[in-house]
Amino acid sequence: MVTNIIGAILRSILVWILVITPSVILTGVVVENSMMVVLIAFLAALFTFVEYFFKYPSIIEFRFAAPFNRHRYITILAIVTSLSLMCKGVFEPTNLTLTVKHWGDVLGNAIDVPYSPVRLIILMLDANASIELVEIVRTAAGLAYAISLLSLVIFVLLVRIAKWPSKSGAFNVWVNLPLFDPTGGGDVLVRLKRDS
Repeated sequence: MVTNIIGAILRSILVWILVITPSVILTGVVVENSMMVVLIAFLAALFTFVEYFFKYPSIIEFRFAAPFNRHRYITILAIVTSLSLMCKGVFEPTNLTLTVKHWGDVLGNAIDVPYSPVRLIILMLDANASIELVEIVRTAAGLAYAISLLSLVIFVLLVRIAKWPSKSGAFNVWVNLPLFDPTGGGDVLVRLKRDS
């Protein structure tokens, strides 16, 4: 019971840190906005605490995929932190922010090929968008996409080399697909393939 409470509190603190990271890195936030960020962070932390503490799930049950959840959290934190540092580098350059912005520029230009996610995000911008805005969006998209590709490679290695999830015992598909109703009619196998 105590371990369960400590784990839930630790996870909720980590989610709170994830939500407030951009407003901490980007200075000059208006007081009303910072209060809204704290409220959203508190709600996300409360949701995470409820999800991990109680026996039954709240809305979405995600607590029984431990390595995958940690991997997702680290990936999202890396993307949020690097994009926040990149944006700070535009207005308040330091060695760290300029380095992140430089790597974002390199990755954004390298990945900006036809039909790539970076190009598609740039094409979503208004036709009258300034060159500076296009460059910032290209840098941010390239950085986020490169981190997600690296995360995908790490996840494949986790599945193949560490043999997750079969190494840690039985993997309950129904617990990890909480919104899937097996009694909803039709062949379950066909519906699982379609949903995947």
